[in-house]
Amino acid sequence: MNATSLNRKWGWSAIAACNPKHLYVGSEHSRICKSPGKVPANLKWKYWQDHLPNSEEIENQFKYFPESNVCVVTGKVSGIIGIDIDGDLEKVKKQYDWLFLPKTICFKTHRGFRFIYEYNEHCSASKSYKSPEGGIDILSNGKQTIMPPSKHELGTVYRWCSECSTLAKCPNLQLPKTIYNRNENTPKSGVQKTFIPEGERNSRLFKAACGARRHGAEQQDLLELVKSMNKRCEPPLEESVLYTISSSASKYKVSW
Repeated sequence: MNATSLNRKWGWSAIAACNPKHLYVGSEHSRICKSPGKVPANLKWKYWQDHLPNSEEIENQFKYFPESNVCVVTGKVSGIIGIDIDGDLEKVKKQYDWLFLPKTICFKTHRGFRFIYEYNEHCSASKSYKSPEGGIDILSNGKQTIMPPSKHELGTVYRWCSECSTLAKCPNLQLPKTIYNRNENTPKSGVQKTFIPEGERNSRLFKAACGARRHGAEQQDLLELVKSMNKRCEPPLEESVLYTISSSASKYKVSW
């Protein structure tokens, strides 16, 4: 099942994540992405948390970024919550006796299993529970999940489990307050905060803006992009320079 099918059948926010070997994503993505195979190929993570792509947008992403992984944004935008189990499933269930998992759509990941449930407000906050024996990640607002038939950077292929093809309601987990909870409701962008030195500022911002223009971004979108990148510039460029860069890039033709 590809990204377009996930969008049409389930109404999920399915987008292109970068290739795990960083093929076809460009130098700027390769430079700052610290989670190969798990970051939106066009680096617009904040945008996709609140915007549901249509079929044409999805098809265009995978056309421009071939061999990409399939990423689905969890939480309210897609109407789903993922429960990720790292480690041996039965051992994790015994360790976390509060963990109750109704039968639902699930798939095999690199380290364990991921279960997909209907979204509801009582699990709107993403949480993470870790221990030496295994861990649980509740993937809701501000998170994403890589879906089959994607590949992990170490070569593992994500595969659907055949036991169930129905999306169940998310269980009302009685989360214990005493257990170690890491990164509660903290989004992972997967983007490394690297600095852009003085001699590379204009060229890197312009290249990134041109790449976004190929996706159909308008001048205001390009301006927001270079403003965001400018936060990593040392020293930052003047706003008038950012306007010139975005204006110049907007004159190029959309390649889609």
